[in-house]
Parts: sequence; C-alpha cells; structure tokens
Amino acid sequence: MNRILQIIIFLIVFLSVYFILNYYTFFRILGLFEIKKTYMVYSIFISLSLSYIISSILVRTFHNFFTRSLYTLSSVYMGVLIFAFSTLLIYEIINLFYKSDPKIAGIIILVIVLFVSLYSIINSLKTEIVEVELENFGKGTKIVQLSDVHVGTMKNSKYLTELVAKVNNLKPDIVLITGDLVDGSGPLYYESYQPLEKLNAKTFFIHGNHETYEGLLEVENIIKKLNITLLKNEVVEYRGVQIAGIEFTERKDLVKSSIENLNVSDIKPSVLMTHVPLGYEEASKKGFNLMLSGHTHNGQIYPFNLLVRIAFKHIKGAYDIGEMMHYVSPGTSTWGPPMRLGSKNEITVFNTI
Repeated sequence: MNRILQIIIFLIVFLSVYFILNYYTFFRILGLFEIKKTYMVYSIFISLSLSYIISSILVRTFHNFFTRSLYTLSSVYMGVLIFAFSTLLIYEIINLFYKSDPKIAGIIILVIVLFVSLYSIINSLKTEIVEVELENFGKGTKIVQLSDVHVGTMKNSKYLTELVAKVNNLKPDIVLITGDLVDGSGPLYYESYQPLEKLNAKTFFIHGNHETYEGLLEVENIIKKLNITLLKNEVVEYRGVQIAGIEFTERKDLVKSSIENLNVSDIKPSVLMTHVPLGYEEASKKGFNLMLSGHTHNGQIYPFNLLVRIAFKHIKGAYDIGEMMHYVSPGTSTWGPPMRLGSKNEITVFNTI
C-alpha cells in the first residue's frame, strides 16, 4: 500500500470517527440545556468537526503565528472533546438508574470537563525524571532515554532548548532517542532541532512512525547536520556498550528478522533501540541486556490508557524478559492534544550498577 493511499484511508477513518464523536457530544450537551438546533448551531458544529484537519493543513502550508495558534486551539479542543464524550458516557449510565435534572447534569458535566482539561494541560507541561538501575551491564555508564519528543508546531526550539538543558544537567554518557523526534504537524525546519547540537553526550537515534510519515530522507538530512548517529538495522560500540537500532516497523515478524541479522557479542553489554514495543522475546534470546521502546505514550489521555493495553502487552516502565530488561518510555512529550491524564512526560535515566 503506497503512502498516498495510506493517508487517504487515514483521513477517511479519522474524519468519520471525529465527526461521530463531535455530533453525539455537541448535540447531547445542547439537548441537556434544551438549546434549539439553528443554522448558527450547525455552523459551529461543522467548524468544530473540521477544525483539526483544516488547521493541520493550514499550519503546514502557511506556518505563522495565526495558523500555529489555530492548530494549538484545535488540538486542545480535541482533548476537551474526548473528556466531554467520556463524561457523557458515564452520565448516560448513571441516568439509567437515577434520573436527574438535565440542566443541572449539563452544568456538572461542563464543570468536570473544564477541571479535567485544565489539569491535563498543566500536567502535560511537567516532565518527570525516572531513574532505573541496571544490573549486569558494566559499571560507570549513565544512559538517558528520550522518546516521542514530537518537535513541531507546539513543541519548538525553545522547548527543545529547555529539554537539552535538563538532559545535560543529568550528565549522561549516552543519550538514546527511540523515535518520533519529529511530530509532522508543521514544516520540517533544521532550526527547530538545532538545540540538540548542544547535547554533551554522544547521541543515537532511530526512526519512529512520525519520521516515516514525514519522509525519511528529509529527517535523515537534519539528523546528520545535528551530529546525531542514526542507526538503521545496525550495531555500533561506544564506551564498551553495544548499541543497536532497527528501523520502524509495526510487524513483529520484521522486528524478529531485523534482530536476527544483528551481530551482537554476549561478552559486552548491549542495548537495542526499537520504537514499537514488539519483539522483546526475540531480543532476549539474542542476548541483549536492555531493550528500549516508546510509541505508546502510556495512552497519554485516559481512557486511551485502557485501549493501548489491548494493543500492546508492554506499555510503560520496566519488564523483565529472561535476563533482559525491556523498558517502554511513556514519551518525553505529547502528540495531538497538549494534555496528559493518567500518564506523565518522562526522561529516563539508566544507572549501571
């Protein structure tokens, strides 16, 4: 399936689902307040339903303050819509057993949605530093993992400058970026990623799905300028540690075949970088000591945490697979709505003992 066809299918599915969510949520809330459906109401509904896709197109075509602001607002609205839809579903269940005044229920729903939305936005601005101890890995090496940074319209060079300062303050020996450094929500500018040049530690990077969507050649050109080592189904050694990285794939069989072709010694410590948390059994059998993944965002926004658990067995934190540790980052930043509910941004520090 070529890329254009994939984009068309994605747009059809996304717009259909988004339209249904908007329709139910928008008109159900209006119904609670007994607001009539006028031409103005329908115009607002259509504008909200199309806001994200239109702002996404505008910000990539005309990248300026207005389009960036519009994209940010539409992204926030997407998060608010998810919270409103979820709250309404809870209300519908309660309403089966306990009938309440619709207007009072509507006010309560709006207050809950407002509170949860504000909390989620504030929570997404925080970054937690999580320290993990690594046994049998060789002493004296500190590794920092970044994943799903999503530099684009909302996360720009200013954000990246602050992130680099936090990483440098940890004084790592190695920085590993496990995909989705690129967001794809705006034009790909080298200047947006330039702060990464100030990372004090040797840095390695693998592709995620967003680099694939954006165009690998364009991303690779920027990565080379930043003096970051891109790993594509290969192994390199640095400070006595074997660092392997495979290209992005969502197919477990391709993860397996990529790992099988890697030449890894069991004498020296080794770490495998793969964006999607798949193939960890094969990585353990291959003899890797540590496997790092991202992609899941730990669901980012509740209730997607529950849906992600259906798609992946490993969604956040450390998992022991034989002699190997598999660590899945919940993401260093956010994608889509700049919100976190039931999850946190994370910089992961691996201390070898």
